[in-house]
Amino acid sequence: MNKKGFSILELLITIVITAILFSALYYTYINLFKKSKTQIYAQETEIEKNIGLELLRLDVEHAGFGILDIEECPSVRWGDKFPSPVDCDDDLSFSNNVLVIRSMINNTNTKEIGWVYVDCTSGSWPSSAPNIIDERVDKTNNNLIFFDATSGYFVGTGTFGSCIGNNIYLAYPYDDITNMLNCKTQQYCHRIVYKLASSSTDSICHPNTKNLIRGIDGTASSGGSPVLSCIGGFQVLFDIDLDNDGVSDLEYQDYNQLDLNADGEVSADEVMKGLKRIHIYLLMQVGKKDPGYRFPKSKLSITENTGRVIEFDLPSTIGSDYINYKWRLVKISVNPMNLQK
Repeated sequence: MNKKGFSILELLITIVITAILFSALYYTYINLFKKSKTQIYAQETEIEKNIGLELLRLDVEHAGFGILDIEECPSVRWGDKFPSPVDCDDDLSFSNNVLVIRSMINNTNTKEIGWVYVDCTSGSWPSSAPNIIDERVDKTNNNLIFFDATSGYFVGTGTFGSCIGNNIYLAYPYDDITNMLNCKTQQYCHRIVYKLASSSTDSICHPNTKNLIRGIDGTASSGGSPVLSCIGGFQVLFDIDLDNDGVSDLEYQDYNQLDLNADGEVSADEVMKGLKRIHIYLLMQVGKKDPGYRFPKSKLSITENTGRVIEFDLPSTIGSDYINYKWRLVKISVNPMNLQK
């Protein structure tokens, strides 16, 4: 630099150096921004998946809720083509894995969550505990299905505040009775069906993943609503009580092991007496495709304490480009509260 200021060459050098620095900063910012967006999207997806998993867990936990001991259709079925003794689910295709649950509760409808214990032996509706216990979530829905509290048999439908006889009852709230025609033996119930759809509707999902959909009542056979997206695999195993002593004798078994009398069918009674715990395994995609990422494993597996291995082979299940996605194997274990009889 002379006394007159910077030379043109010096200014050009300064401009070039400044441009290089700004270019480096720009690309650093863009990369950080992309990573931030990916992390935010992954977190949002994680929240959505947690909600879907919790709904699945609640449905399985309430399998058999309010179902009579004399009901002929099993409260739980798993789609390995193993039949029940009666034509309960002939409208469903069991060529793919399908989980069927029967329950008085639809966990997506607060009007049907809860129960009522009422002592009507005096002929009139009691006004206070212990003769009336009201555990309804929605106190504005007064439609009730009544069961004899001693025998467990279905008695009839009625309304909160009016006795339908001189007895002690357990009553369950219902919303639309016409949607509950899914049991065989003189009672109402919902049929909830979980299965993999033919594809996934989320654009970020690998094309070989699918939606896990939940169908209920009228939508159970024709389709349903997505509860989880980007699912690469779906498997269910069972803990079984062979001698009706309340203790599991076999763990992590296929559904056909519930055929306790070895007649080639799994009955509602065998499910009620033998099923103690349900294990659900889901292969799930985490986040978006990242061309610069390399997933470190070709297989994801869980080895249970019995030695049984639940494994998903990613190249054969997903395809060779599985490597540009993140994957995890999720397990849910649930004791169905209302099958412990």
